[in-house]
Amino acid sequence: MLEELKFIAKLLEREGLRYMIGGGIATSYWGHPRSTTDIDMVVADFYASEREALQRVEKELKKEGWKIRADVGRSLIAEKGALRLDFWNVKSLYDRERFERRIRVKIEDFQIWITSPEDLVLQKLLWFRGKDIEDIRGIITRQKNLDWDYIKKWAEKLEVEDRLESVLRR
Repeated sequence: MLEELKFIAKLLEREGLRYMIGGGIATSYWGHPRSTTDIDMVVADFYASEREALQRVEKELKKEGWKIRADVGRSLIAEKGALRLDFWNVKSLYDRERFERRIRVKIEDFQIWITSPEDLVLQKLLWFRGKDIEDIRGIITRQKNLDWDYIKKWAEKLEVEDRLESVLRR
């Protein structure tokens, strides 16, 4: 997984695409490590040049043996063996803000852009599956300096403040 993460981060950066990693990888970084079979990333594709860069990424992935398919809400999905790459679009005002708050981190011998822990909590509140609740707890436990004003502001705007209170009560 780490080798593929390194490969995709370098590929996106070489093509000049702005991105951030989320999902299970971000959860393992900010919270408690857990297994995942996909790499979730948000890519900026606002401009024609970014869409063209994403097309070049798609061609490179095909050359490397990845199967490509499309899906509503995602720029593309690439699959190779049991691993999947999910390229999500920036769709809403909140998506834009969380994208601007992404953080550059080092994992082993390379760096990636990753979603902030606060935005990961908010994203997990939106999905709110069983594993998301556990992921939120792990992030809250490990990250002692979360920006709670930011989390509460967006929880209210995203209409998930009841979910946040539920997790905090437990």
